[in-house]
Amino acid sequence: MTIQHAGVILGIGGVAGHSHKYFASNSNGFSRRLNFNQELSALTGAFLAIEKSKWIRIGGFDEKNLKVNYNDVDACLNARKIGLRNLFISEINAYHKESSSRGKPKGRDFIKWKKEYAFMKLKWGFNLLSDPFYSPNLSLEDERFNIGFRTDKISLRTNKLK
Repeated sequence: MTIQHAGVILGIGGVAGHSHKYFASNSNGFSRRLNFNQELSALTGAFLAIEKSKWIRIGGFDEKNLKVNYNDVDACLNARKIGLRNLFISEINAYHKESSSRGKPKGRDFIKWKKEYAFMKLKWGFNLLSDPFYSPNLSLEDERFNIGFRTDKISLRTNKLK
């Protein structure tokens, strides 16, 4: 068995990717990260838990612009924007196959994904390439935590969202 996701890393694939994707399910993760509760920029929607009053404050999911993809990432970024934190709890293990069974978008689904991808890039811009919980020395090519050479390293990294 492998891990599908253990939080979300901004910038992977241009918008966001799943942390530790395809790591062995008994792995400790990169720098033992899977063993620790930690703050992340975003979490996958399948495992979000939030008080109703806070959900209302962040505006919930954007059902107009993000009908299928990235609505969870957008909601988490909206939460961070108003000062809330997104916490990955390492003790939680769940079995979830939704997006792994969907496969890569094709045809009409690809067109929808591309539109939602463009919306996220427009709305969140440079924030997607400057995840404060992911080293600028790591690649945005995939979820394996490989050393990477990125052009955004020269920017000032901040924990604030614009």
